[in-house]
Amino acid sequence: MKGAKKHINRIALLLVLASAVFACVEPFDLKTEDFESVLVVDAMITDELKLHEIKITRTYRLEEDGPSPEKGATVEILDDTGTLFIFAENELGVYVASEIFATTPGKSYQLKITTVNGREYSSGLEVAPQPTQIDDINVERGTNGQGIDGMTILVDSFDPTRNSNYYRYTYEETYKIIPPFSRADSLYSVNSSYPNCEVAFALINPFAERGSRCFGQDDSSRRIVLTSTVGLSEDRVNRFAVRFIPKTAPIIAHRYSILVNQLVISNSAFSFYETLRDFSGSESLFSQTQPGFIEGNMMSEDNPDERVIGFFTVAAIASERLFMDYEDVFTEGDNPQYFFSCGAFAPPISTTLPRPGCPLSMILQEGTLIYGGPNDNPGFDEGPHNMVQRRCGDCREFASEEAPDFWID
Repeated sequence: MKGAKKHINRIALLLVLASAVFACVEPFDLKTEDFESVLVVDAMITDELKLHEIKITRTYRLEEDGPSPEKGATVEILDDTGTLFIFAENELGVYVASEIFATTPGKSYQLKITTVNGREYSSGLEVAPQPTQIDDINVERGTNGQGIDGMTILVDSFDPTRNSNYYRYTYEETYKIIPPFSRADSLYSVNSSYPNCEVAFALINPFAERGSRCFGQDDSSRRIVLTSTVGLSEDRVNRFAVRFIPKTAPIIAHRYSILVNQLVISNSAFSFYETLRDFSGSESLFSQTQPGFIEGNMMSEDNPDERVIGFFTVAAIASERLFMDYEDVFTEGDNPQYFFSCGAFAPPISTTLPRPGCPLSMILQEGTLIYGGPNDNPGFDEGPHNMVQRRCGDCREFASEEAPDFWID
C-alpha cells in the first residue's frame, strides 16, 4: 500500500527558508551538511490472495529531487512453517511476489532483504491477525472542523472476539467526469488562406471522437487513517469518519464510488503508523529525506546500530464499496467545480490588423483548443465560435473513457 515522506522535512525546510528570508537578502543554495544513506522499506502483506509488492529505496538529500531505488536486492518472506515466498524486482526498487499468496491468521511471517552489496536486513516475526468484516458504509452530509460544507464517509464494524482492536483504513476513489464543454459537434478548417478563411461545422460521434464521459481514479496514499477500540466496552467501530469531501469537490460532481479497505493490524504497527501520521501527515515511506527518523521493525543483521526506516506489516483486510450520485446528498447551493478553470474565448474568423490572417483556422490547425459552442452575441473583435482548452471539452486529455469493470451507473 502507499521512514516518513517528503512532508517530514518540509517543516524543517520551511523553517530554514524562513530564517533565510528574514536574516539575509543574499540567495543561497540549500544543501545537506551531514547525510546518512538509510534503507527505506515499505512492505505490507495481507490475507488477500494476490501478488504482494514491496518497495525499497534510500533516503535522499534535501537538494535532491527524490529517493534512489534500491536495485538488485534479494527479497524473501518466510513463514513459521518454513514456506518461502520469493520476490523479484519488477521495476527499479519495486519487488513483486513470484506467485500469488495470502497470509493465514495465526501464522508468523518475517521479511528478509539482502542488498546487492551483500548487506542483510530482516524484520521481527509478525503474526497475521484474524479479519474483521465491515458491517456498513454510509455517507452523511455535514461540515468539517473548518466549517466547510460537504459529506463524510462513515464505517461500522464489530469484532465479538475482541481480537482486532487496531484498525487502519485506506480507500480507492473512482468518479465520473463530464467536461463542462462536452459536445457532440466540432469545427474544422476548410481554407486557412486569407481572405476566405473558411471554417466548416460538422457533427461527430462524441464517444468515438471526443471524450464526453470519462472516469478518474485516486487512492489514499497521501493519508494515514487509524482508529483503535482499546479502552472501549466493545471492539466496535461505530460511524468512524474515513473520508470528508467538500461539497464543491469535482470528484463528486456526477457519480462517485469509494472502495474502503479496513486493515486489522498489530499494536506495534498501529504505533508506527500513528507516529508517522503525527510526524509527517503522510503514509509513504518512500520519500524519506533527512533529518528525521522513525524507528520501525526492520533491522540490520550486520550492524545493530545501523538505522533502517520502515515497517513490515502483516494485516487482515476487509473491503466494501459505495456508489452515490451528487443529488443523493446535495440538493441546492454551489455546484461542484471542474478539475480545471475553463474559460472560453471566440477568436475572429479573419483579421486585417495588425496583419491580415485567419486566427480561427490557425487555432483549429494547431489543435490546442477545441470547439466549445456558439458565441451567440459576439463582442468587438470576436468570432461566432467559442474555443476552449481541450481538457475542458475532451476528458480523454487527463482520464480514461473506459469504465472500470466494477462500475455501476
